[in-house]
Amino acid sequence: VVDGRVLASLLALRTEALVKNHMLREAKHTLGIFRKLFPDLTLPLVYDVAADVLLGLLEGNEDTEQMITRVRFCNEELKQQCGNREIPLVVEIWYLCVVSSFLPRDRDDIGSKQMLMDAIDHFVTLQVQHEPKYDDAIQNSTIPRDVLDDPNAQQAAIDKTFADLCKKFVGSVLNSVRELFEALPVQDLDLQTVGRPLLKRLLDTLHAHLCQEIFVDFRFQLAEGSWMDSDLDDWKPFIQEVSSTPPELE
Repeated sequence: VVDGRVLASLLALRTEALVKNHMLREAKHTLGIFRKLFPDLTLPLVYDVAADVLLGLLEGNEDTEQMITRVRFCNEELKQQCGNREIPLVVEIWYLCVVSSFLPRDRDDIGSKQMLMDAIDHFVTLQVQHEPKYDDAIQNSTIPRDVLDDPNAQQAAIDKTFADLCKKFVGSVLNSVRELFEALPVQDLDLQTVGRPLLKRLLDTLHAHLCQEIFVDFRFQLAEGSWMDSDLDDWKPFIQEVSSTPPELE
């Protein structure tokens, strides 16, 4: 007998792998089993609806009104998440990118686009909670014994510690952004429809939360692009364009 949690985890991993490789028909078969065995879980519903949207696009046989009904229901289920989230945030963002890309753009009543922006805000919130503060540098600075009586040398040591903490933080945020973009393959979304707004929201929200010095360094490294793998080449023009546009504050 297989433990239910183990079986659910295995089905989730198989579904994720199939969807990432665009083996959507096989994914739908797995999802049928997944949803039958675990009808109370939202994760298989999220993957199932997104797979249907992508299959409808590829095969040209989408029933728009029926799909809108399913997406609306799935969105409502996602909104019920609180506390310990069942749906990983990057999966939620991927799903919202899919449905926002390929469903009619004049149907704002579905709420997917606003949910996508809210999910990006949540992503940023998780990043900025680790932003270094100058007090951290004061507490973590190592002051050499020979400069204990030299205020200027002590200040220089604290400033260097703070700069090192900021550099490490920016690198961590860039890694998280890279992982997010890697979870958003361009064949699953319309970059013109969701790519640019997603990037703009990301930068605007970071600008609203980070100190200016850290944000400027992050924005420069984001545009410079050395943190990106070749798999993200399609994202590069959008990243460079949005990074060169002054961010907005609400």
